[in-house]
Amino acid sequence: MADDRYCGQTPGRYTAPATMTTAARLRCAGLVAVITVALAGCGGGGNEGQKVAAVTTVPPLETTTTVPVTTTTLPPVGGDTTVPPAPAPTPPAPAAPAPARTVTAAEAEASVLQASDVPADWVTQPAEESLHLDLIWQEVTGCLGLGGLEQPMAWAVSAGYTHGLAQAARTMVQYRSEAANRSISDALAGPGAAQCLLQTFSADVDRSAPEGAVREKIDLASLDLAPLGQQTYAWRISAVLNLNGLKVPVHQDFLVAFKAEAVIPMLFLDVGSPFDSGLERSLAEAVVSRA
Repeated sequence: MADDRYCGQTPGRYTAPATMTTAARLRCAGLVAVITVALAGCGGGGNEGQKVAAVTTVPPLETTTTVPVTTTTLPPVGGDTTVPPAPAPTPPAPAAPAPARTVTAAEAEASVLQASDVPADWVTQPAEESLHLDLIWQEVTGCLGLGGLEQPMAWAVSAGYTHGLAQAARTMVQYRSEAANRSISDALAGPGAAQCLLQTFSADVDRSAPEGAVREKIDLASLDLAPLGQQTYAWRISAVLNLNGLKVPVHQDFLVAFKAEAVIPMLFLDVGSPFDSGLERSLAEAVVSRA
């Protein structure tokens, strides 16, 4: 049993025995302090001169010591088993552009009009007597403002082929970049092409006419021709020559076909009537197919 029985005595009349425990002493002292404070607070006329006992603050029996705690976060048992998505595959590198085509002079010469293309009764004409196709092409492109084009990587002009005195045919080919050929194609499709062609062929008729012949008229008309290669332009130039009172009609069909790096000018002449369309088509297709 607790040893606080002594604390119920009248204050000041009892002294705690020596055998009282420390805890009992402290509890008793605490009660005495509380009673003393209570009595001091009770006012009264007869107690005005009474002195109030001193208040003693008893330290607490036990002190609390705060021990710092270190918290360690452990990974969950088993860990996170979520597998991250695989990285997206690297897209393939873009294909390298195809290298520019390389064409030799021999290949160019093999692609123009050949003796095997024309009918058996046609003959080869000396170059100086042939149609002036290379000069005509130079003048047309110069008139169209194409004089600054890159030089062709290869080019060739065929021999001239004739049938009697009435028919003649000649072709040429030039190999340039497709970008340069697009410039030529755009110029031939432009509004200035007709005037350049009329000017060039007027000059050609005058220098090619027999001695004493006078050009009376010349006309230019577009031809509705099925495409050859990727793009084809075609015109008919019709002139009338007066040779000592004899009027001679001369018709020239000028075709320009485009096929990748190749630009293929072709010229077909007939005196008296237009060039046979079936034969013209056959010769043109043979040339374009080899370019």
